[in-house]
Amino acid sequence: LDQGGHDQEQRRQQYEHGCGRDRIKASFHQPVAQRARAAEQLEHPQMAVAADAAAPHQFGQLDRQDPLIRLDVPDSIHKMRVACRRMRSAFAIYRDVLDPSVTEPLRAELKWLGVELGHARDAEVAREHLLDAVGELDPRLVVGPVRRDLRVALDRRYRAAHSYALAALDSDRYLALRNDLEDLCADPPVTGRGLAPAEDALREVLRRGRRRVRRAGERAAALPSGHQRDAAIHEVRKAAKRARYAAESATAVLGRRATSAADRWPE
Repeated sequence: LDQGGHDQEQRRQQYEHGCGRDRIKASFHQPVAQRARAAEQLEHPQMAVAADAAAPHQFGQLDRQDPLIRLDVPDSIHKMRVACRRMRSAFAIYRDVLDPSVTEPLRAELKWLGVELGHARDAEVAREHLLDAVGELDPRLVVGPVRRDLRVALDRRYRAAHSYALAALDSDRYLALRNDLEDLCADPPVTGRGLAPAEDALREVLRRGRRRVRRAGERAAALPSGHQRDAAIHEVRKAAKRARYAAESATAVLGRRATSAADRWPE
C-alpha cells in the first residue's frame, strides 16, 4: 500500500473530523486527575495511590499516539511501544496492589501489541541507520544511485510494516484491550494490600529495583565477551528501565526522593 498518497490523506481527514483523536474517550482523565490531586493532600497515602498514578498516565500516552501512528508521524510507534512497556512494568511492580487476575491478561495483551508494532519500528530504525551509513561513506565508494535505490527498498519495507501495524490498531483485539484498560483506569481493581501505607512499601519497591539491576550487572560482568554476555547486558538494561518506571510511579508519594531515584536510571 502507498501510505503517502490517498490512504494517508484519508486518515488525515478522518483524524481532523473526529475519527482519530477526538473519538478517543477521555472519561477517566478527569477522575484520575482529581484522585492525583487528592492523593497529594494525604498525610499518609496508601499504596494504591502510586499504582493509580501509573497506568492512567501511560494509557493517556497510548491514546495520544494512536492517531499519530495512523498519520505516520515519526517516532509515534516508538512512543506507543514505550507506553505499553511502562504499563506492563507498572502491573508487575504493583502485582500485590492491583488484582493480578485483571492485570496479568492485560500485560499479555500489551506485550502482543508491542510485538505487532515492533515490525514497523524495526523497519523505521533500520531505514534511518542504513541511509545515515551510506551518507557517511566516501563518495568515491558509492557507485550509481545507491542511496536512492536503498531508500526506495527501505521505504517499501517500512510501508508494508506500517500497514501491518495499522491492521493491529484496527483489530477487535486492540479495541478490546483499550476498553479493558479504560475500565481499569476508571475503577482500579485494588486489593487489600493497596490500602497499606505507601511510604515504607515504596521505598522497598525502589530498593528491590536497585538490587535487581545490581544482580543483573554482576551476572553480565562475570560472563566472557560474546552472545551470552550481550544477552545479559540486555537484561541489565531491562532491569534498569523497570527500576526507573517504579521510581517514576512513586513520585506521587515520595516526591523528590523518587525523582532522584528515577534520574539514576537514564532512558
